[in-house]
Amino acid sequence: MPLTATGNGLPGNLVNSVTTTSKNHLAVATDEGIALGRYAEQSAMFSGGAMPRALNMHLVFEHGQNFVAKVHGLWHPPKHWTAPSGQVLSRLPTEDHTTAVAWEPDKAAGGKAGYLWLGHWRTGLDIWQYDVEGKIINRWHIHRPHRQGYVEYLLDPWFVNHSLKGDDPQVGNYIQCLQPLQGGAMAVGCYGAGIRIITLPGQSRTAWRTAAKSNTQLAASHVHEPHGARPPSEKELAAAIPALDQGTAEASQIHFPWAAPLRTDWATQGDWVARYGREFAVLCTAHYPFDYHVVSRSYLDWASGMIGPHHAARDSVREWQTYADTENRRSLYVPELGHRRQTCWDDHGEAYPPSFQGPDIWVQVRLLEAGLFRVSFYLYNVDGHASANRQRDWPVEVYAVGAHHRQSLTIPPLADRTCPNNAAALRWMDWALSTPPLAACRIGSTSNPAYIRFAVAGPGQYMFRIDRNASLNAELSGAFVDRADAARTAFDNRAMTGFGGVDYCPPKLPKGYTKKAPEILTVWNAAKHSFGPSGILMRETVHLMCYRYALAHDMPPALLARMRWRLDIWTHQDRLRFDKMMNRGFWAYLKGWKGLRQFLVKGHEWAANAGRLGHG
Repeated sequence: MPLTATGNGLPGNLVNSVTTTSKNHLAVATDEGIALGRYAEQSAMFSGGAMPRALNMHLVFEHGQNFVAKVHGLWHPPKHWTAPSGQVLSRLPTEDHTTAVAWEPDKAAGGKAGYLWLGHWRTGLDIWQYDVEGKIINRWHIHRPHRQGYVEYLLDPWFVNHSLKGDDPQVGNYIQCLQPLQGGAMAVGCYGAGIRIITLPGQSRTAWRTAAKSNTQLAASHVHEPHGARPPSEKELAAAIPALDQGTAEASQIHFPWAAPLRTDWATQGDWVARYGREFAVLCTAHYPFDYHVVSRSYLDWASGMIGPHHAARDSVREWQTYADTENRRSLYVPELGHRRQTCWDDHGEAYPPSFQGPDIWVQVRLLEAGLFRVSFYLYNVDGHASANRQRDWPVEVYAVGAHHRQSLTIPPLADRTCPNNAAALRWMDWALSTPPLAACRIGSTSNPAYIRFAVAGPGQYMFRIDRNASLNAELSGAFVDRADAARTAFDNRAMTGFGGVDYCPPKLPKGYTKKAPEILTVWNAAKHSFGPSGILMRETVHLMCYRYALAHDMPPALLARMRWRLDIWTHQDRLRFDKMMNRGFWAYLKGWKGLRQFLVKGHEWAANAGRLGHG
């Protein structure tokens, strides 16, 4: 984080929104402030006669007024650092974390002047008025208490004592998005507080009343969806094969340390079984207060979690259970219980101010075998629909651990889950927090769960950081390790641990399927192992193109089902099959439990399952 109130470049690399202002000007909203710049268009000649435009850009940034507290909250705050004066701070945006930015031109000035709207995470709206020379001549701020789930179409300018609908005018302090409307109004989307229509100062009421009326009519009318994109042709699919083959060849040369982000999975939700963690999985706190583990092979030594080095005395990862039994499909299914539980690790960030750096959740994964692996983390902001729980924004970063630091970062069994307090471990943490990660991904402010996934090379040890990032806290529901699209082994053809011999695996392909789909299978297989630089960015897209081609050409249903399994696409029938197989596996597990009858006879507590899966 830059330690000056203003400077050149971007204040942070987590970009939330981008917009153009007056001609050739750009505004970039990040989690560390706002960047403004001017770009000049240049022509560049490329092969084939194409003339794309190249941009020569210079950006300057402004932190928010809370950046001083963030500097003081660093693990190692700079010595002899002087904070900006109050006069300087008063001219900055009200908050670092800028979620949305929009430009409203002033038509009277020919669009050369106007208003820049900045939406923030916690402090509402800033509005800056620019003149024709690009100078700020006025600044305003709108900050009102949050009101849950309230939607109104019209607000009186600057919140005088009434609004057109006669309701108490409120605006959510957590701004999600901004959109200029006709008549000089701005549509403000608030997380958990609906939509607000706000007007600029000095504009006539007639203009924004007319705009609001037209917007109301538009919202009530039927909007036709655009036609779907056409499926790819065989020629388009075949054109990707050379780059994919090169990516497969490059993958054989990848060695530790190496990591790359994979596509985030938003669809699988809590139905992880067999798709994730077939050889290693930890469901955080699922056997409250202990974890649920699947450990089936020897290529992985262990995966364990801890909080980072910056924390209060005797603090540690907290084991948290929200629901011991739930039917919410977003919660992870626990095979040995026969139902779902909503549990997680918590870095206890709620006990620290938002400006505090950390504690964060760190997960160490030690791979014992060579090859490429997929490491996945299930992140679910289960209560993120209201209050301070909405402020959760979790970047996930990957760092390599050298052989000389592995032992120092190891947590002894049954010890507190906190960063070891030895000199070598602290030196490594200091290095990691000051160096760019091997790879990074992010799940922003949302209550929808997702699997954040990375491809990594073994053998070696990695540390994954779930960054609190000024959120209420950092949480982790599950961690999973698999081979990265490797060929199925004898182990893969056996049932998973804890399923009583019942195997849940992708649908088997019909006989003769290769004659019906030779073209797309060639492309599919070319993309499967293409993890090198030439293929890693396109392999997932090519797989999706193959699936769309198969749909358009009526390929066998079993082939489509296998493709959906690989692409994390779920139909209603896929969910029904999952539930059926989980029931079979749970009852087979109970029948194989030799001590079950004695357990029940002795009168131990046996809580009936309220869920619909295992009915345990």
